[in-house]
Amino acid sequence: PPPPPPPPLSTPNNSANKDTVDHNLHGMRGVLFIRNCDKRWMQASPLTTQQALQCLKTLAKLHASSWQDKEILTRASERLCDTGGSYHLQIRNPNELKNMAQSWDHFYDNFQSVAPPELWNRASIRNLGKRIQAIAPHVSNELTPGLSIGEYATIVHGDYKAMNAFLPVPSSSLKDGGEDEHKIDRDDD
Repeated sequence: PPPPPPPPLSTPNNSANKDTVDHNLHGMRGVLFIRNCDKRWMQASPLTTQQALQCLKTLAKLHASSWQDKEILTRASERLCDTGGSYHLQIRNPNELKNMAQSWDHFYDNFQSVAPPELWNRASIRNLGKRIQAIAPHVSNELTPGLSIGEYATIVHGDYKAMNAFLPVPSSSLKDGGEDEHKIDRDDD
């Protein structure tokens, strides 16, 4: 059987903790889904091609669920993060962007011996750090919702990466969609 759930953060007998929680959450918005993750699910990184396809299908479903739906997007904008997710420059360490070209050069140099030369020797790849550094402010601003919902507006995950996806264990048989199914984000253990 799964472990018992943790006690609530605030209860009538725990008002001091409630004040701390209220203070810590003041001004924060978001939605948290917590569910035990049983042995039918796993995390993987790096992903296989099939796992990456599973993740992309699920991400596409997430985007499609709110695509240009003004009612959902308005409600989301009132309750969720008002920036485009964890990659938005407003919430990132400024040194990440400042050091982007140097970080990429270091990465490039370390992987040059194992990277395919037909890809790695392209000027566009060699200069990727500088290109990202130059375009990042524009991309970050484009991901910030404005006062009106744009033509291509949808909900984004905000921190989508392999370790925030739970994939079915290959030997498990899932009722809800089989191998095309996966979960997004960590569940409590």
